[in-house]
Amino acid sequence: MELKKPVRVVYHFKKHRIPLEAVAAAWLIVVSAGAAIAVEQRPPEEIRVGIANLQRLVDAYWRTPLVRATLQRRKVSEEYRQKQIELARLEQELVDQRFWFFARKKQDERINQLRDELDAVAAAEAGKKRAREREAIDELLVDVQKAARNTAAGQNLSIVFDADNPHILFLNQMGSADITDELIEALNSDQMPKYND
Repeated sequence: MELKKPVRVVYHFKKHRIPLEAVAAAWLIVVSAGAAIAVEQRPPEEIRVGIANLQRLVDAYWRTPLVRATLQRRKVSEEYRQKQIELARLEQELVDQRFWFFARKKQDERINQLRDELDAVAAAEAGKKRAREREAIDELLVDVQKAARNTAAGQNLSIVFDADNPHILFLNQMGSADITDELIEALNSDQMPKYND
């Protein structure tokens, strides 16, 4: 019996000769990398979705009436109140001096100046009030999100949506793939070309 030499299979790619072992090793690397990516991007075995009505949550939350009462109790600033009193006094003096033209003209100028100041103070107060309201709402929403996170974790939910709006109250990121880099690449793929002048 004559021993045969083992046959060596060689693939020809263009002008290169690649042994079968190298092709098999490369294929194994590609397949294992693909399997690893598939495992990483695999969706969770079961996606459980929860729905919560955010408006009802905020309205029924025990802190909401306290926050609303605190916001309503906030008084107008002392500066605004003093300007209102001074404006009312000047307007009354103007009514009392109906026939004194020169005095009335000076009073009109002073009243217009005071009204402008009052408007500026009122605008500043309104801005402060809006900022306080935003802070209060943000505090309530932080509490709601904490409660949603705890409840969703207890019920093994993957995601919790607001029932009335397309907002996510909770997202369980365990087992989910982060595709941020791929999205950035996709968004920037149709970027305008830069021209050199």
